[in-house]
Amino acid sequence: MRFPAKFNYSYICWLFMKKYYSIYLLRLSLLMLVAMVFSSCAGEEKKPGKTAPVPDVDISFIADRDSITIAQKAKQLDNKFNRLKKLTGFNGTVLYAEKGRVVFKKAYGFKDVRHKRDSLTTHDAFQLASVSKMFSAMAIMILKNDGLIDYDEDIRLYLPEFPY
Repeated sequence: MRFPAKFNYSYICWLFMKKYYSIYLLRLSLLMLVAMVFSSCAGEEKKPGKTAPVPDVDISFIADRDSITIAQKAKQLDNKFNRLKKLTGFNGTVLYAEKGRVVFKKAYGFKDVRHKRDSLTTHDAFQLASVSKMFSAMAIMILKNDGLIDYDEDIRLYLPEFPY
């Protein structure tokens, strides 16, 4: 088929719409009819102040499923850290939390590693060496950002009992 010399794209669009426009209108009107039927079958209007009783819903299957998932993660972590303890002599505590819930908490090894005495507990304290420096630096940057401290001021302004 040959198109006229002055043929343009809008002519094709018009032909396409002419063919499918009636189907589109039919579907749209059917959708509107269904929406009106459902909205009219909604029942009586509720009077203000009166509320329908809330049905009891058994969600124990969700809690049970969640508990099963947590137990599986805890078992996987315990297996990994037991293996790590056997292979490398891992000595420490592990706390794994997800979405604000503690999933796994356990201690591995000994307080006295050299003599393998006194098993660790999750409440034992450790010397953290330089690990805490990054947390202190971040806390100071947050205070600076909030305008509560100035880097150029003497530390004794904020900590009068500081000995240096």
